[in-house]
Amino acid sequence: MKIGKNLNLLSDYGRTIKSPIYIEGKGVHSGEKSRIIIHPSDKRGIFFLIDGIVIPALHDYVVNTRGSTDLGKEGELIKTVEHFMAVLYILGIDSLIVEFIEGYEMPIFDGGAFTYFNLLIENGFIELPHKKKRLKLTKEISFFFNGSFFTAKPCKYSSFSTEVLFNFDDGNSYRKKVSWKEGEIEEKLIRARTFVLESEIEIALQQGLGKGANPHNTAVLESTLSQIKYIEEPAYHKLLDLIGDISLLGGFLEAKIFTFRGGHTLNHAIREFLKSFIIPIMP
Repeated sequence: MKIGKNLNLLSDYGRTIKSPIYIEGKGVHSGEKSRIIIHPSDKRGIFFLIDGIVIPALHDYVVNTRGSTDLGKEGELIKTVEHFMAVLYILGIDSLIVEFIEGYEMPIFDGGAFTYFNLLIENGFIELPHKKKRLKLTKEISFFFNGSFFTAKPCKYSSFSTEVLFNFDDGNSYRKKVSWKEGEIEEKLIRARTFVLESEIEIALQQGLGKGANPHNTAVLESTLSQIKYIEEPAYHKLLDLIGDISLLGGFLEAKIFTFRGGHTLNHAIREFLKSFIIPIMP
């Protein structure tokens, strides 16, 4: 993995890329090809541009959390933004325009964030004059949501952890807890692929999901765990999704977050709940 020299991930200042990045690839759910240009920007914020419509990468524009986190505005849709958004958050990038030339879903590539990570690292960064927007949590909070659990505590920098539990039809189970702190780069987190439970494949296909899934980008989970690359991979992918989803608050969160049996729908509820307990800080 190419980390890059002198990359201060805890810098107080905003960051964009040095030059445009051209990407193309298929979406994991639509199965359709997208061609995209990622543009540098000196304006604070991540914005998706499709058919002349600008969609901010913010909570209020989330239109779907079933199987992915999708953004929408004025009839336009951008699917599966979470992996890309997670990499931006990890790398401290807060200013970009993502222009869709063809398609509407972010490419799945390797199933995680590794391809996006390397593309951004190889391009390089520019530090911007503005300071990062930080979001200060004002009190400790928690709630239960449909069998899942969430808690958040005030903390200087973002600190996310998640505990994953899957029960299989034969009585076996998978349970792992993983974590990440702002300023760190964890290779297992970046490489963790998306996955589907074997028992849920047929349902997903009936719902029109997973048309672009294959063994390279998606692990099928059954009790022997024969398709995962390392034992924590499913848990780290849930953590990657959490980081990408929380980034849609539009700033860098000063909180320690823990989720149990999380997913995109829980993450959406977390953002909605957090909005009442955070104070934006923009020096």
